[in-house]
Amino acid sequence: MKIIIFRYFQILAIFTLGAIVGASLMNFQIGQKIDQLHQQNDVLVSEVEDKEIMINELDKSLKSLEGEKYVVKSISIHIELEKEDEFTQLELEKQVKDMLLSIIGRELEEIDPLSVPTIINKRRVLIENTEYLLEVENSLISEEIVMYIKATKHAPSTHTSED
Repeated sequence: MKIIIFRYFQILAIFTLGAIVGASLMNFQIGQKIDQLHQQNDVLVSEVEDKEIMINELDKSLKSLEGEKYVVKSISIHIELEKEDEFTQLELEKQVKDMLLSIIGRELEEIDPLSVPTIINKRRVLIENTEYLLEVENSLISEEIVMYIKATKHAPSTHTSED
């Protein structure tokens, strides 16, 4: 009788352990999929925000322009990272676009093409407690501003004051 009860509890324990392991593996798999979908959602939300901003700025500029003049309509940012990380790249692109936002909708004649890259060049950006140094490698100023930027991890600057 004791052997039967022991065997019953042994089978029950194996079944319970199998259910726990199976649930853990399923939870891990679903967690990865949720993370992937969350990153895709962040990318899409960022793109929608950029498009809405561009539409608003273009509407403003079109209403104020007389005749046909060339205006900046969009910004395209290409960032080169040491280690490819989609989230970091997305955040860097978003911050760079925010820095250049005031240029959208402006006439090309008003913009100094040499000053646009200096807005970004040698700028330090903080993302998730990591500081990145941005260096503009190439830029094209036309109706679409295109910038190729190299982002490198940089040690946070410490400001010391001499007494």
